[in-house]
Amino acid sequence: MFVHRIGYGFHVFETGDYNKVPVILGSDKSEFSIFAAQDPLFVKAFFGGTIATDAALLKQYQFANKYGSMLYAGFNADQSAEKLAEVKNQPNVYAFRFVWGEDQSVISPGMGSLVGAFHGIHMDFITGREDSFVTTNYTEANKMGRTDLTATVQHYLKNFMYTGNPNSKGLTEWKTWSNAKGAPKLMVLDANKEKAVVGMTKEYINESDVFKAIDEDTSISQNEKTKMLSTVMSGRFFSTSLDARYNQ
Repeated sequence: MFVHRIGYGFHVFETGDYNKVPVILGSDKSEFSIFAAQDPLFVKAFFGGTIATDAALLKQYQFANKYGSMLYAGFNADQSAEKLAEVKNQPNVYAFRFVWGEDQSVISPGMGSLVGAFHGIHMDFITGREDSFVTTNYTEANKMGRTDLTATVQHYLKNFMYTGNPNSKGLTEWKTWSNAKGAPKLMVLDANKEKAVVGMTKEYINESDVFKAIDEDTSISQNEKTKMLSTVMSGRFFSTSLDARYNQ
């Protein structure tokens, strides 16, 4: 279903020329954090452990991560689900936002607190292996909650693989994606230190709302903002609209 990565784009959905099966789409809350951290502007300070002591650089990283992640996560899940749900005879579409790693009271301090629910972290909870980019967030203090979230995620996916529907008795209902205004859209997957915390949200990441927030953001200077938009966040597969707006 990764049509945007093999050169076809969203217009494949519009033609309806694909195998129509039930689908789960998802994104991680801080999709862009690791990619921003690896940018030449940040990489030395980030992996050298000094970015937290450089207030100006940290604010620039946080700006790029915040808005880059919104655009990236919205592209992966929200916009894809919206397009797919419009297709005639398309079976159920489900979507999730994985947010474990965002709650600073649950994870450990350090690098993990800077990357949050980074790109691919959900795979640790699907496989149960806990071997992704930042494993220092996995502590004894939050093990009970992580274990419960892993079991919950695996239960949803097992149901889906067998039936095309992730739901079963004992699980919080995962509603299908709906394009109706104000309707539940994504399942939020999270956990506190003791148990999984999951539930539907009406959240929808709209690019125009992201751009409005960028324009109104005063956390960094205009020159720094221009640099983030034209270098760190530019030229990404999710940045077509951003580049058209800011980088012409």
